[in-house]
Amino acid sequence: MNGFLLAVALVIAAITVAGIYRIAAGPRLYDRVLASSLVAINALLLLLLVGFLLDRVDMFVDLAVAFALLGFLVPLATGRVVGGGDER
Repeated sequence: MNGFLLAVALVIAAITVAGIYRIAAGPRLYDRVLASSLVAINALLLLLLVGFLLDRVDMFVDLAVAFALLGFLVPLATGRVVGGGDER
């Protein structure tokens, strides 16, 4: 089972590298925001997989929740800044 989880972690890490490339080379801001969400979700998954591999899931769940909050807030903040804020 550990071999399978390690293989899944390597695939997720490769996808994360592709997302980091898209953040650096994205032609538009929206591509970068979408890639940052992808990287945040993949970091969350990698943290949980490492927790399963080390049999310390309880410690890594707290870190995963923090990454989930950041992954949720970055697109919202970017939309607010690009959208012009709260104009009424």
